[in-house]
Amino acid sequence: WPLEIWSPEELQVRCPQVDLNNRASSAKENFSVKAAIYSPADGQVHPTELTHALISAAEDRGVTFHYDAEVTKLKISGQHCCGVQTPQGDFEADWVILSAGLGSAGLSELSDVEGHEPLELMPVLGQAMEIHLPEVLGREDFQPVINGDDIHLVPLGKGHYWIGATVEFPNYLGTEIDPRWLSVAEAGVLEADRLVNLRRGAEGFVGAIAQAKVIKTWSGLRPRPVGQPAPVIKPLGNLGNVILATGHYRNGVLLAPATAQQICEWLKESL
Repeated sequence: WPLEIWSPEELQVRCPQVDLNNRASSAKENFSVKAAIYSPADGQVHPTELTHALISAAEDRGVTFHYDAEVTKLKISGQHCCGVQTPQGDFEADWVILSAGLGSAGLSELSDVEGHEPLELMPVLGQAMEIHLPEVLGREDFQPVINGDDIHLVPLGKGHYWIGATVEFPNYLGTEIDPRWLSVAEAGVLEADRLVNLRRGAEGFVGAIAQAKVIKTWSGLRPRPVGQPAPVIKPLGNLGNVILATGHYRNGVLLAPATAQQICEWLKESL
């Protein structure tokens, strides 16, 4: 993809909302912007709307969704999975694709076959917020996604923006996911603290965000593979018809099309 390196002067002209000097961050010392990288071929897609669109497209092609149906067992015969067991009943299957995010780790353990090692996934906490400003930031005719210090400012139109996202690893990698997240009441307090820091980080390079109104906030746990790169797209052990398509970490939306293409190729080769 083409990339352009902009000087601070060019960045100021194109994105006057970016504060070039005396940038403040709760995690780092103040520093000034030395340059910017612009990717004109990049775009964005709304993940929730994309998910709903994929569901509708799948239903149009005859797919039936069974919501809130917990898979309690993979029905194995030799080196072949003949179906899945759920409280709603058993479902026969020619192929089983495990794409359940963090739940894929538990599903991989339902298979006890030779040569199989359960999938290990690490939960990585992330949070984001939607804000609104009475006027759009910078130039109305040029509203790019702005990324600084791994904080993303995503324009949604009409003065609405997303700010995201925090990354918090389990303790053995350095930073701890606080066990108080298991308590709903205390999780709300922790979430508020981290969202304040997230907003301050964004204000460090776009000071106008300090005047924004927070519309909504959200958080979730991303599935990050342990001991292997993300994502995990491969057969489950020696089972010939069970495929892992999971552990995309922070790139699930971006890699969804490529993942689907890879799985389709495997299914075609089996025909």
